[in-house]
Amino acid sequence: MYDLLIKDSRLFDGGGNPWFWSDVAVDQERIVAIGKLDGAKARRVIAADGLFLTPGFIDMHTHSDLRPLVDPLQECKIRQGVTTEVIGHDGLGLAPVTPKTGTMLREQLAGWNGNPNLEWNWSTITTYLDRFDGRTAVNVAMLVPHGTVRMAVMGMADRQPTPEELGWMQEITVQSMQEGAIGLSAGLTYAPGMFADDDEIAALCKVIRPYNGFYTPHHRNYGLEALKGYADSLEIGRRSGVPVHLTHCHLGFRVNEGRAPELLALIDEYRDNGVEVTLDTYPYLAGNTYLHANLPSWMHEGGVDATIERLQSPVIRQLLRHEMEVRGSDGIHGIPMGWEMIQIGGIIGQDDSDLAG
Repeated sequence: MYDLLIKDSRLFDGGGNPWFWSDVAVDQERIVAIGKLDGAKARRVIAADGLFLTPGFIDMHTHSDLRPLVDPLQECKIRQGVTTEVIGHDGLGLAPVTPKTGTMLREQLAGWNGNPNLEWNWSTITTYLDRFDGRTAVNVAMLVPHGTVRMAVMGMADRQPTPEELGWMQEITVQSMQEGAIGLSAGLTYAPGMFADDDEIAALCKVIRPYNGFYTPHHRNYGLEALKGYADSLEIGRRSGVPVHLTHCHLGFRVNEGRAPELLALIDEYRDNGVEVTLDTYPYLAGNTYLHANLPSWMHEGGVDATIERLQSPVIRQLLRHEMEVRGSDGIHGIPMGWEMIQIGGIIGQDDSDLAG
C-alpha cells in the first residue's frame, strides 16, 4: 500500500515531453511509480480528474533568505507550486558571515529580506542551511555570495584585493562549495561587489568549476550599457569555464527598448562558442531593491555609517544630486534619475511610514 496515490492526472514529467495520462504513487516521501496503476491502494488518494500534474517549480531568483525561517510553511510560494527557492543572490547572502559582517548585512539587506526578530547564530553555509533543514516547506539551494565573501576579507574597501586577500576569498568560496553551495552570485552594482573587477570575479569562478558550480550575476549595468554588462558576464563564463545563468535578465530601461534581439544574438554567439548560458526573467519592467542602492559607488565605501556621515555635508549632497539627476550615476546604471521613476514600496519602522506608496 502506498502512502499517496494521485489518480487520472495529465502529467508533465519535467523532461520537456508532451503531457500524458498517468497515475503517480508516493511512498515515504518518494515518487515510486508512474503510469496507469489500476488496482493500486494508498492511505490517501487524490482524484486529479484530468488536472495537470507537474514537478514543483524552481524559483531561480528569490530573497527568501530569512522568510522561511519565520514562516516555515512559506505558503506564498507553495500555493503557487514553487517547491525550491534559490537564495544568496546578487552577491549579498547571509552566509558565510562573521559577527561583524553579520551585523552589517542585517542592516544593509533589511530592504530585501526584512529584519525579523530572529537570532543569527550561524557563521558558515552549513550552519545557515541547517536552520532550514527539515523545518521549511520549500527546499532551499544556496549560492556563494561574492559580496559577502569580499566583505569578510576586505570590509567595504573600494580597491582591488591583494594576492593574499584574493587567495583567502578563493578559500572561503571553495569551502562554501564543499558545504553544498551550487554556484557563485555577484552583485556588481551593490557594495562591496561593485568595487571588484572582472579579473576578481573570474578568479573565484575558476575555483567553483571543479564543483560543477555556475555563475549568476547581477551585472554592472542594466541601463545605458546593458548589452556590455551582459557581454562581460558571458565573458567571465568563457574565461573561467563555468556555465552562466543570467538572472532577472531584462532590458527594462526605455533606452534599451527594442534591443532584445541583440541580447539573444549575443547569448547565441557565446553558446555557439561553448559557453553554457541560461536565463530567467520576469514579465514586467519595474525593478525592486533597497533605496540606497541608487547612490553612486563612491558613497558606499566604508559601509552604511560612512554613507550617512557623507550625507551630512551640504556640498556632498549637492554633488550627489547633480550626479544622480543630471549625469546618471553607476548606482542607477548611467541613467539620469527622475524621481517619478521611484516608488517607495515599504519602510521598516513607523517614523517615516507616510513616505510609502
